[in-house]
Amino acid sequence: MTIPRWSGVRIGPTGLLIAQLLEYYPKKAEIYITSGMDGDHGSVSHHYGMISYRGSPTAALDVGAGGYNPTGSRRMRDFAKWVYDHFAAEMVEMIHTTPFPDDNGFYVRNGKKNPGGSWFGYAVRQAHLNHVHIAFDRIGILRSIIKAKMLYPPPKPAPVPVPVPPPPPVIIPPVDPPVPPVPETLWLVDIASWQAPERLGVANALDLDKAKAAGVNLVNIKSSQGIGYTFNGGVAYAAWAKRIGLGISTFHWLDASAPGAVQAAYAYAQVVRMGGPDGFAIECDCEDNATNAQLREYVDWWQQKIQRKIMIYSGDWWWQPRQANYAPWGTMAALTPYYTAAPNAGYLGSYPGEESSHWKSGYGGWANLSMMQYAVSPIVGIGGGNLSKSAIRDPAVWTALTGGSP
Repeated sequence: MTIPRWSGVRIGPTGLLIAQLLEYYPKKAEIYITSGMDGDHGSVSHHYGMISYRGSPTAALDVGAGGYNPTGSRRMRDFAKWVYDHFAAEMVEMIHTTPFPDDNGFYVRNGKKNPGGSWFGYAVRQAHLNHVHIAFDRIGILRSIIKAKMLYPPPKPAPVPVPVPPPPPVIIPPVDPPVPPVPETLWLVDIASWQAPERLGVANALDLDKAKAAGVNLVNIKSSQGIGYTFNGGVAYAAWAKRIGLGISTFHWLDASAPGAVQAAYAYAQVVRMGGPDGFAIECDCEDNATNAQLREYVDWWQQKIQRKIMIYSGDWWWQPRQANYAPWGTMAALTPYYTAAPNAGYLGSYPGEESSHWKSGYGGWANLSMMQYAVSPIVGIGGGNLSKSAIRDPAVWTALTGGSP
């Protein structure tokens, strides 16, 4: 159902996203929208859509649940508590006062809770006994919708009964020698800000449920870059991937902004926020201006920290001019045998197969790629725009990188 609105209620683009969030409320049949951009809310208000927070436009909705009476007050209290408990950190503003002695009302400003509502004053608090006022900026409401989508996934359809055919006649075949099983190829896509709702919008962002249905097994989520950037969407995407059973790798973009060990520690802190590093594969993306020494120091720091090997992403165009400078340490393959890149011939139109010569690298001490980034292009129906697509032809590589995780 769609949340009802009072006659004359006007809602702008950000307000429509807030209304979309309300659809996830488990008792949404009890609430309705009483005001958006309409009505008198004073000279300055998030209701009018003229204010920005962290560079993002804001909007506000007022929500009712039956008026200021025992039943309506209880319903408003329940709705306010749901929003307050799950989404306060992303809210710009929340005001609701209750008549009940066992709570302090529900008040938020710029992501900070204010029990008792001292920031808003007595008159404002009393004016919000008969409705719940909520305000978000566009970035905050998009993040909240992603969180709600993970909290309340759509129900799985009931299985369709399949008629059971009669058993076939028993035929005992001749005994042949056992055939070794063929390793199953694993399919991976990268996730960074290019795939996230902040850039593409909720409707066009990468949908991991659809990606899994399309055959994707693994995701490689950007954690950080240098010592000044973390991909904020990485935490939500990692939680989503873990919930539906996708394997998780994270990558850090290495540059010359700080020593390799400093960047490794910076990346590690973000990976911990994403739920790792246990069970995660760790990748160093080295295709910028980092030196050989910074790369070696980054890899060595991680491998000592987690007591297993990590993987390097680069390319023949980056590595070959630098091989001579690395000679005093031997080859990079001696530090980690796991390496991924595009084929030396460049991106391909499609996956070339497990026996293709495109798996050969021949530099840095690596004879072959551990993982091949074979194309950058969309996958129809899953969102995310152009996706970096990679394949691992031997699942033992993934097992080693994740410390034994399947």
